[in-house]
Amino acid sequence: MTVITEEYLDSLAEEDIIFIRDYIWRRFGKEPKSDEHTKKPAEQKAVPVRDIKSSDVPLCCPHCGGIRFIKYGSKDGKQRYLCKHCNKSFLEDSGTLMASCHLTEDQIRELIDCEVEGLSLKEEAHRSGLAETTCFNFRHKLYSMADYKMSELVLSGQVEVDATYTRINLSGTKPKNMPRISKKRGKKGKVVGEFKALRGVSHHKICIVTAADENDNILYRISGLGQENLEKYEQYSEQFAGATMMISDSNDGIRKFAEALKVTHDAIPADSDRKRYTTPLGNSLGDVNQVHQTLKDLVRVKHGVSTRHLPGYLAWISYLKRAIYSNEREDLVEYIYQDLLQAKGTLLTTEINKLEQPISLREAYAEYTYGIFADNAS
Repeated sequence: MTVITEEYLDSLAEEDIIFIRDYIWRRFGKEPKSDEHTKKPAEQKAVPVRDIKSSDVPLCCPHCGGIRFIKYGSKDGKQRYLCKHCNKSFLEDSGTLMASCHLTEDQIRELIDCEVEGLSLKEEAHRSGLAETTCFNFRHKLYSMADYKMSELVLSGQVEVDATYTRINLSGTKPKNMPRISKKRGKKGKVVGEFKALRGVSHHKICIVTAADENDNILYRISGLGQENLEKYEQYSEQFAGATMMISDSNDGIRKFAEALKVTHDAIPADSDRKRYTTPLGNSLGDVNQVHQTLKDLVRVKHGVSTRHLPGYLAWISYLKRAIYSNEREDLVEYIYQDLLQAKGTLLTTEINKLEQPISLREAYAEYTYGIFADNAS
């Protein structure tokens, strides 16, 4: 672990120091009386930079993350900027919830309230008076912002850890891009060749790593296909940086993960009669089991969730649960609106239906030698 000293900070480049400064201000919501001490006199004259005191000005360029830019006119009444790093222009709300958004603030709050209530798109459209497509696009822009916020999460203290599994759902995939026969709701799909859908936990199931700490922070992320193991948990090692104890079942992968992080592992014994669901220290997996049940209920109500959009749904589940724990219901919508208003995300409306699959379809379905993997037959 790096020890932060004055000598260490003096050794950093100016841009690195400014980045650290901006991160601290964003994290703790404090701003200095002046930022003049961080700019050289020559730079102040040659390159006008943003005024970080203005809440309307973005903290960084959405294209490259650069922090030096100049005013570059306006568009539709919004301030435009030119980045001095990548030489690309952007608006004051680029990469935020308001980017390319033609909804009013009241409409946005209404749609957020609909998402909090867990309404369907048809119900949202009826309640808000907007088109279902508009509700769909806003939903996934909102989820992308929640995903950004949850990617910064660091778990601490006692952390419950477990994994859950869900089926691969290829809804929205064009027939020419399918790796298997399309399944019809309520009907058994045709078996391709001699391969049948595998029972139990296999490479036909998505593994979702789940963790919840004592401060109501939740990690809910796709980690690959098939059975949970050490490698699937190691993908998120940085987000376990503050953990002091892992509470889990007797899975060997979690035990090795706890050893790798050098934290205490409190495991539920693998009793054959399954009558014991607490650890020797009296801990349980109640919180992560509740998160797992939320996904199961979501899949049941919506008759499946597209795997392409599953990361967004998982991020929203974990973000909303944390928000509910810290806010009263009457304050919840305003809290989410203000919290996600300036969260950075890059999901454009044109990209929503073109998101890459979060899992490897080749790993899952190459054995079927069908559709996009038909060449495997030879």
